[in-house]
Parts: sequence; C-alpha cells; structure tokens
Amino acid sequence: MLNLQNFLDTCAKNLLPYMKPHWEVDHACYRTDSLEHYEQTKRDFARSSVLLIESQVGGRPIASYQLKTPKFARGHATDIIEIPAPKPGRKPDSGYEHIEVVIDEPFDQLQARFPSLKWETKALAKDLNPELETSFESFNVKFHHHSLAHIINIEKHEKTNSFLQHSQILSKLSHFSPLISGTIPLGIDTPDSNLDILFQATDFDHFKAEVLKLFSDASFSQDQQHILAKTSFQGLEIEIYASALSPLQQNAHRHLRIEGRLLKLLGTPFRDKIMALKAQGIKTEPAFGQVLELEKPYQDLLDLYFCTDLELLQRFS
Repeated sequence: MLNLQNFLDTCAKNLLPYMKPHWEVDHACYRTDSLEHYEQTKRDFARSSVLLIESQVGGRPIASYQLKTPKFARGHATDIIEIPAPKPGRKPDSGYEHIEVVIDEPFDQLQARFPSLKWETKALAKDLNPELETSFESFNVKFHHHSLAHIINIEKHEKTNSFLQHSQILSKLSHFSPLISGTIPLGIDTPDSNLDILFQATDFDHFKAEVLKLFSDASFSQDQQHILAKTSFQGLEIEIYASALSPLQQNAHRHLRIEGRLLKLLGTPFRDKIMALKAQGIKTEPAFGQVLELEKPYQDLLDLYFCTDLELLQRFS
C-alpha cells in the first residue's frame, strides 16, 4: 500500500501531543508527479480499494479511494486515500504528503491552544468545509469539521448541492457558524430525508430576520433554547436549527460524528442493516440502537462519542 502504514504511524507519533482521542484521522493524501504516475497509482489502489469519486479540481483530476479495511495508527482509523494529479506545469515530489483530521473544536481555539505551531489560514474562507493547516518536518496536517467522505456525499446529493449553490446559505449566514448535519452527509439518506443545517445564535429575533431574507416562506418554531426554521427546495425539505451552543457541541452533530465513525469501522454489512431499517421507516438513531443493541440509542450514541476508533471497533466488531 505504498508505505501507507509507515506514513500514518509517523503522523500519529508526531501529532500525539495535539490530538484528542476521539478525533478522526479522516484521510491521507498521496501526491503524484505526472499524469502517468497518477494513472499508475490509481491502478495500484484499485486492487485493494474502491473508487469513491474522481473529479476535476483546479484544472487537474483528483481521485479518492476507500480502503476495504481501515488502517490504524495509535487508535485512529483511516480508510480514504486522496490522489491528486499534479497541477498543470508543476512536478511535485511524489509520495504521501498530508493527512486530514476531523475535529470538534473551533479553529481559533485550536490555534490559541498551540500558538507555537505555524498556522496556514487561507482555506478558512471556504464555505462548505473550511480548513486550518499546519506543517511538521515530513508531513502537513489539515483540520476540518467534516470528513472527506461526508463532503463527497453532500456533493453527490444533487438537490443538496443545487440548494447550497443556489441559496448561498453557508456564506450568507457564515457569521452564525453553519454546519451541515443529518443523514445526507452520512450517505444513509432516503428519498424523504431532510437537509439539516446547524447554526449558533443567541439573539433569535436577529437570526429569524436573517433567515427570512433568504427564505421568505420559512416557517418557525422556537423556545428559550432553540429556534427551528423550515423551508423547501425542489422537493427537498430544509431544516435550519440554531441554539446558543456551537454546532460542534450540539447533539445533532455529535450523533453525525459517532454514526459516521461507526459506519466506517463496521463496514458494508453494518451499513446495509441500517439502510434496511430506515427503509422500513425507522429513524436513524433508533436504527443504530437496534443493530448495536443499545437500550437508549439517543443517549448511548452520545456516550460513545468520546471513544477512540479502536475502542469502538473492539466493542462492536
């Protein structure tokens, strides 16, 4: 596997002082130095991996492969390899270049905790999945709030992708810290699934006014703890939820994160069981609870949230 395990072990060892046990080492990036090398690397990975997506980004193709079995390094499981072709006119060094980590901490807090690291912040301006980057001697690290697999599922969902581009909701409401949630990022959505977007707001009247500027037909419900707006786009129901908590701390996002990790670790048979239950009309958390034999699925999934990948695999495999 082109020395993947050695690369992940090196990254995990160097990142140990900066990582929380439940953070996800989402994927590794293997750079190629020519189109010929890119095609050969794709053939190498195709023998033991599944192509998730290949698309044109910045004038060159990028392919993402999912390993049939995740690789572990210090309790963190990695199952996706991103392979970019070189940009036109460039010949980068070939080999593993960086890993990407999914965190549940605001970027400014991460920077403040480790001021000695040299931070690259230009990609914080991205709408869908902003990133914060830093460098170590032999590799780079990019921190995100969504995994690559979740972004691929969002971009593959035609109505969601169209809604995000048409409404520009993530940029126009960026000051409320938007974060996509629900089953669409997990890839276990059904035809009647909603698109859920989480926000942080303390002044609900102000938030409501800002939402109405984008969606004049939105309906609202609220109490002292939260406000919920509902609208629709091309038959896709949209739920816009805000509370005083950061979306990273909200239960809906924590359910998304733990469910995504379980889907990654337990593989296709587990995913198929979840989808079969959802096809019967069972909601997501009860479906996970039924397959995993959880007594109180909504709370039990939150209790599992802080487990390492290895602990989850040992418990449920």
